[in-house]
Amino acid sequence: MKEQVEKFLDDQGGFAKEPDTNKAKVPFVSGMRLTLKQEEDLVKHAMDRLAHLENESGRNMTSDSDWYSNLEGSELDSASRSYLGKRQLFKLIYQNKMNFRPHLLGGIFKESNLVVPIARRIVRQMVARASRYFFGSDPWFSAHGVGQTDKVLSKQIQKFAEWKFSKGTINQDLANALENTFVKGEQVVKINHKIDDDYYTSTESVMVDEQGEAFVDSQGGYIYDTDSFSQDPLSEDWVLDRDPSVARPDSYEWKEIESKKRAVHYEGPEIKPIHERDFLFPLTAENIHEADTVVHLYDMPVMDLVDYYQRRDMLGTDEERREATEKAIALIRGLSTSRGTHSASSDGLPEVEESLNKTNQDKKNESPIAKIAEFHMTYDVDGDGILEKFMLVVERDTKLPIFYDFTAELTPDGKRPFEMMRINPVPERAYGIGGIEMFESTQNIIDLLVNRMNHSQSRAGRIDLWRPYNTVEGDRDPSLKLNWGQTYTPKPGIPDAEVLSSVYLRDLKSNDLKDLSEYFSQMAMNESGIQHANDNLVSGLHSTQLATGIRNIEAVGNEMFSLYITHLRPQITTITQRGIYCLLYYMDAEEPFLYFEGDNAITDYISLPDTSDFDVNVRILMTQERNERILESNAQAELLLERFRAKPTEFQQMDAPMLLEQLQAMQISVADQVAVAGPQYIPGTMPQAEAPPEDPEPTL
Repeated sequence: MKEQVEKFLDDQGGFAKEPDTNKAKVPFVSGMRLTLKQEEDLVKHAMDRLAHLENESGRNMTSDSDWYSNLEGSELDSASRSYLGKRQLFKLIYQNKMNFRPHLLGGIFKESNLVVPIARRIVRQMVARASRYFFGSDPWFSAHGVGQTDKVLSKQIQKFAEWKFSKGTINQDLANALENTFVKGEQVVKINHKIDDDYYTSTESVMVDEQGEAFVDSQGGYIYDTDSFSQDPLSEDWVLDRDPSVARPDSYEWKEIESKKRAVHYEGPEIKPIHERDFLFPLTAENIHEADTVVHLYDMPVMDLVDYYQRRDMLGTDEERREATEKAIALIRGLSTSRGTHSASSDGLPEVEESLNKTNQDKKNESPIAKIAEFHMTYDVDGDGILEKFMLVVERDTKLPIFYDFTAELTPDGKRPFEMMRINPVPERAYGIGGIEMFESTQNIIDLLVNRMNHSQSRAGRIDLWRPYNTVEGDRDPSLKLNWGQTYTPKPGIPDAEVLSSVYLRDLKSNDLKDLSEYFSQMAMNESGIQHANDNLVSGLHSTQLATGIRNIEAVGNEMFSLYITHLRPQITTITQRGIYCLLYYMDAEEPFLYFEGDNAITDYISLPDTSDFDVNVRILMTQERNERILESNAQAELLLERFRAKPTEFQQMDAPMLLEQLQAMQISVADQVAVAGPQYIPGTMPQAEAPPEDPEPTL
């Protein structure tokens, strides 16, 4: 990679001139034009805000993966209470990595650090349940036109979005974001346009004239020997099948040429979760769209910056484009010596051993890395008294601006390309409270009780009687001490019990501690709203009431869990809608897509003019939750009907209107058909069907 950068710089010898230091330094020009003074003030303001956000979030204090073992006193307390410090601990609890507890909690955890993964178990079940609700059906969303009568286009957009989402990693990325939300309380996702492609060179036979000049189609592309021609029935000319506007010349030859081709693996929207250490925002902000500054930190190989430079169409006059090229080359040259990483995309755990084992040659060939800070800000950048919303990209080491432009010019909807998923939102704050934080205190209490029991039944709960004088080794060393990993030889004729014996102390508290542990476990399960039959068996329900008790507890659990669904549904709807907007905004003039009708694969085409002003309304289907709700309503309706039909017919006639209202309130679709008086039903018997009327005898 480093050799590629060096080759690129060598090839740009014509641009060795250093850019004018009296003009703005940004190499990639946009519609947002600043003077050098405005640019310098903007970069300084942005870097100052970044430093403040790093301190506020605790990013600086928790930069080491094991910071809790390296800090002491007030520093350790501040780091553990910081926003990022708490979320790192939540993730460690979710992973059952409790090696921080001896440092943070001390006490019994220094002697015994066993874990009963109650918090992890609850959160995993919450994640599984929510994933099933949101993504358990195919499709899991619907996209319809707003105020549009074109049902065919609406269906095309729905199928097109399903196909694109399935080709990329959006479904899996959203599932990961959902899991992180339940663990930490919130998760930021970035909605972006992604291009995954490759360029390669191939030898092809193309159609040329006698002078060797290639014939081209209406789009300027080559005509290959694999193309076919058909005779036009009207003009009787032979025309190109894929482009009928091109007629086959009378005289032509085939010539082999090398052409550069592009293989597109995926081009479409990307909805990617961002590591909490790589996204900073003011902790006092109510949402990330109204905050004065949010920052996305990431690493970019310099070759990717080169690729961006080579693909970008420079704006402005010829002189401005020349200056921009000089600035881009100077920037890439300055970054070509940068190495390493600062982002936390791999959970911030440095590969120490790997870096130590690298040879000098490996380090020489390392890809130079640009350390990027992508700011999305609201700031009066030009001093006109009006706050502008814009994006600024800065290389952190050099503090050089790479790009800036107004937000309205960068995204399809003019909003920052981020959304935050969260549960249990904190009032007037952008973040939430996750499952681990909800049950962290219960987790610590249960583990405290378990570790006390473990400690009391270990060596602390017994007395060892050691008689070294009865061993051969004791004769040589009168002060011989017991080593549990050592082998000792009893003297001839002396039994083992005369060498070592133990007296176990009676444990009077274990049963009480066990009962307390079960009590707190059940309390946590009840609060989570994810109970099932196995949990209910320990709740003290009488066997004769078990079935009814289970239904009641599960009904209460559904009500409690519905709160999380209420929090998440509008957020996932917004994220999905923005992803579809991004899909339609960046699509080609015409794109094919594939969908299935039963077992038949159907290829269709969607055109850009049809979607240019098409507004989309997205709905999360949540088929699984709806089906469960229908089943629950039907079960309750059956109980009402059973009591209704057990009444005498005259009472049924009086109560039928009330029953109809009850069933309609429960959204029973056939309420008007079943809320009708009929024969009295006696429990334990089957209602007799009325005999069909006899056919009248035929008459002549």
